Amino acid sequence: NEVNENPVKIVIYDTVDTDTPLEVERTSRLDLDDLGGEIVLVDWKCGPNQDEVEILTHQESVSSRAPLKHRVMNIEGNEFIRPLPKVNNDDPVLKDLRDIPRICSTIQTSWGTPTLNRFTAWNLTRKIKDRLMD
Repeated sequence: NEVNENPVKIVIYDTVDTDTPLEVERTSRLDLDDLGGEIVLVDWKCGPNQDEVEILTHQESVSSRAPLKHRVMNIEGNEFIRPLPKVNNDDPVLKDLRDIPRICSTIQTSWGTPTLNRFTAWNLTRKIKDRLMD
C-alpha cells in the first residue's frame, strides 16, 4: 500500500448527533442507513493550506442509530480486503469478462471452507429466521 505524503483530512458530521464529528485518517467506507433514507453531502475543500473533505449525513427517518465510529470501516490495512491488482493489459474490460468463470468457481469453492462470506451468509439466514419467527 502506498502512503500519501500529504493526506487529506476527512471529517464526518452526523445531523442527528452534531456534537461528535468523526475524523477519518485512512481510506474508509461509511455504511449508510439505506432503510432510513440516509444520504451524504461531500464537500471537498481545496486551497493553499487546506485539503479537507467534509461529509455531512442526513436521514429522513432513523431506523438504525449506530454511532459513526461503528459505521466506518477502514479499507487500508484491512486483512479482509485485498488490494486492487495493477492493470497491465490493453483491454481491462475484456480481461474482467474472461475472469468471470474463474471467479465464480472460486466463490463456489469457498463455500466449502470457513470464510467470512460463509459466516456472513450463516448470520444473515439466522437473522432472517429469527425475524420470521417473531
